Amino acid sequence: MIDTILKAFFEHKISSEILSAELNKQIKKHYYNTPQTNTSEIEANNLFEIETKHIAFILTETLKGKLTFEDLNKIASGLLFSDLFYWDSETETGERIAKIIFELDTPEICFPIINRNLILWKIYLETGIHSLK
Repeated sequence: MIDTILKAFFEHKISSEILSAELNKQIKKHYYNTPQTNTSEIEANNLFEIETKHIAFILTETLKGKLTFEDLNKIASGLLFSDLFYWDSETETGERIAKIIFELDTPEICFPIINRNLILWKIYLETGIHSLK
C-alpha cells in the first residue's frame, strides 16, 4: 500500500529508487487519466506526523534527480488521501506543509513541478516566504 511505502521512505528504510519503483506499481490510472492511490486501514495509534524535514527531503531528492516530478506529484496525492499521515494545519509550519502538499498535488491549477519551483518551495518551507508565481 502506498501509505506504508511512503512511511518506510520517510523513516529511511527504503531508498528513493525503491520508492519510485513502488509508486509506479501502486498507482492505477482511472477515468480521465487521474491517478488513484490504494490506502490501507490504519489504527489511530499508528499515525505518522509529516514534518518540514519530510517535505524538505522529498523536494531535495527530486532536485537530485532521485525522484521524478511525477513521483513527487504521486507522493503529494498519497499524503493527501492517506489516513496514515497528518500535519497540524493550525500551526504556521503545518500550514506551509499543507500548502506545499496541495500545490504539488495540483500542479495543473497551482504551479508546475519544475526545479525552480522546487527551490522556491524549499525556501517557503524554511522561511514562510512564498515566492511562486
